[in-house]
Amino acid sequence: MGSRLAELWARGGYKVLVGSRDQLRGEETARRLTESISNQVTSSIEGGTMEWAADQGDIIVLATPFTATIQVLSVIQEFIHGQHKIILDITNPIYDHNAIESVAALDLHMAFLDDPTASWAVGYKSVFVNRLNFGSRHSQTIDICGDRKARMAVADLVRCHGWTPRIRGEVSMARALEPGRRVAYIKQMFGDS
Repeated sequence: MGSRLAELWARGGYKVLVGSRDQLRGEETARRLTESISNQVTSSIEGGTMEWAADQGDIIVLATPFTATIQVLSVIQEFIHGQHKIILDITNPIYDHNAIESVAALDLHMAFLDDPTASWAVGYKSVFVNRLNFGSRHSQTIDICGDRKARMAVADLVRCHGWTPRIRGEVSMARALEPGRRVAYIKQMFGDS
């Protein structure tokens, strides 16, 4: 998902920094992404370490497997904390389908980072990577919630690849955008039949 979004945002005019645990892997990913869209890029894609990308980027995209996100945040924390970064959380947790209430990934990640200067948003939660295409011909709506600064930045990211952002509210709405939440509720209320 992260690689596909990097391609779309670069095509839409954003400079994209790809961070990886391994610098060579980050550079290789950026090179591969640039080659795949070389005749369509209006901006650049660069690669390096997670720490480098977190330090240099204005918008941090958490596009890691949910189970690895806290570890990633612990590595990049010192490059984010106090820097007024925008953080877009696109991670999708796995829920206990017997529970009515679930916690949003964003809530867990915000609590872990504990940075009052960071602006948080969620988006791209319910779109499959193979449906992410550039342009209005493939346009879909992306639900976004978060604080105002982050919502507006993410809405611009969505628009840059020809899709429509739909603002769903503040950070407190993040749980409502988590995939599977409604399924968990239905199973609790009506069973599996």
